[in-house]
Amino acid sequence: MAQAGRPLLKRYRLESVSWRGIERSQCYEKPTSACTADGIACGGYSFLARPAPGHAAGTGGIIGAVFFDADADGIRDATDNGLDAGLTVEIRDAATNGQVFLTVTTTALDGTYAFTALDANTYLVTELSLEALGYTRTTPNTRTVVVGSVVALGVDFGGTLLMTLSGTIFDDANQDGVRGLGETVIPDALVEVFHDPNGNGLIDSGEPLAAPRSPTPRATTSLPTCGPART
Repeated sequence: MAQAGRPLLKRYRLESVSWRGIERSQCYEKPTSACTADGIACGGYSFLARPAPGHAAGTGGIIGAVFFDADADGIRDATDNGLDAGLTVEIRDAATNGQVFLTVTTTALDGTYAFTALDANTYLVTELSLEALGYTRTTPNTRTVVVGSVVALGVDFGGTLLMTLSGTIFDDANQDGVRGLGETVIPDALVEVFHDPNGNGLIDSGEPLAAPRSPTPRATTSLPTCGPART
């Protein structure tokens, strides 16, 4: 039992992470609670970041983009443009499972971002803005990136916008392309939506299915805003 006027002593496990010449200490109060340094009090103690003696800035880096994934395939194609400026990307230390925050940046007008002068280390890179802006992610929002003495390229994050396509399959008795009085629906019709990247209105060889098949009289489905499609 602690004596009157003396604080109750607790046990902590201390770790140190070096990044850009900064040693960041963090402490864990056993068994589960955790706190990080940079002047934040931890169990009554404060830990400050300080330059590592004789340490030079690293030569590695991470470069990527936040892009509009038109076909929602999770891959940045040549026609997938970068999104807007001001989208937030941060990096954390992977060795501590992301508990140590390192730095943050925002994208340029073309959707690109960059972290430079990084030490050789493993980082967790996280994009934070897409969902808040109404985009549906097509890639994980956190990626694990190993940085050596050179820049890691192509650490990209994709998002798309979903739209709804709906309609009715009917027997166009007079073949005028308009559903008239008395023209009945065709039940259990198979509806398929395809990507039409060349915009010719035809289902060409190799053009992939854009949405699940819907065997209903009135088909409604969500698909990415990827340009013309034919049902």
